[in-house]
Amino acid sequence: MIQDEVNRTEFEIRKNNSHLELQSKLSKLFDGVLNARIDAFTKKIDEVLYGESHTSIADIIGEVCSHYMISPEDIVSPRRFRTVVEPRQVAWWIIRHNAATKKLSLEKIGRVFGNKDHATVLYGVKQVNNMIEFDQDFRENLMIIMGRLGITATWNGTKLLITKYETIKQKSKANHAPVS
Repeated sequence: MIQDEVNRTEFEIRKNNSHLELQSKLSKLFDGVLNARIDAFTKKIDEVLYGESHTSIADIIGEVCSHYMISPEDIVSPRRFRTVVEPRQVAWWIIRHNAATKKLSLEKIGRVFGNKDHATVLYGVKQVNNMIEFDQDFRENLMIIMGRLGITATWNGTKLLITKYETIKQKSKANHAPVS
């Protein structure tokens, strides 16, 4: 009798543990599905409100380098000259705020730029945020670069807000019309 009771209790414990395991797995699955749906919904809202960005990291690096008159090799180099650091930080900021690339982690962005540490990238993005807030010339130059990338931004007095994306292909055709 006692052995039967022990067996029954052991069976109930295993049954409850597997029930808890199953409940945990289902909860994680539903969380994943829910998060994916929320991400898709947010992306769709952004596309409807602002348009869809097709701006790549290469486009951003190219435009930033062109504006600052440095080479793409310089921007990913380990150099710490101000003439290189500022454009690098601007590129990081645009990558973090562009709809097509903002899901990239700081670590991945750092890898693209010569294996920079994620904390270095974060520091650079914060530096640009400070310069946007306090340096009007810098802010205007940043808005020019973004405009060339098909990103329309507006300064609201405290923050630079992205208000529209145009496809880069449309922008480049308009900007590179043949000269007669």
